[in-house]
Amino acid sequence: MNTPLFLLAVLALTTGAYALGRRRVLREAGDASLHSLPGYYGAYAALWTGLPGLAVLVVWAVGSSWAIDGLTLASLPTGAAGETAQEIALFLNDVKNESAGLISQGEGREGIAAAAAHYDTLRARGIGAAVALAGL
Repeated sequence: MNTPLFLLAVLALTTGAYALGRRRVLREAGDASLHSLPGYYGAYAALWTGLPGLAVLVVWAVGSSWAIDGLTLASLPTGAAGETAQEIALFLNDVKNESAGLISQGEGREGIAAAAAHYDTLRARGIGAAVALAGL
C-alpha cells in the first residue's frame, strides 16, 4: 500500500473534520456562550476522524503482508509451492517478483503467473477494504 498517500488522505479528512466541527459548533451556538473554545470542538471531531484511520493504517502495515501471503498460499494446490519452508519462501518471492514485473511469466516454476495474479487481486481488495474501513 502506498503509505504516504494513505496518510495524506487521513490527514485531509482530519483537517476537514476539524474545520467542519468548529464551524458547526459556531453556527449552532449563535449568540450563546460556548462551554469550550471552538477549536476544542474541532479538535474532538478531528480526533474521532483521524485516530481510526491511523489505526487501520498501522494494522495494515503490520499484518497485510502476512495475510496476503497466507491467502495466496492457501489458494494453491497442495505442494505446489514446495515442501520445505525455504521452498515456500522462494515461491512467494517469485510470486512477488512476478507481481512487481521483475520477472516474466516464462521464467521460474509453473503456477507462479496464476499465483501472482491472485496475489495482485488480494492486494487490491485489501487496499480497498483498508481505505473503506478508514473512511468509516
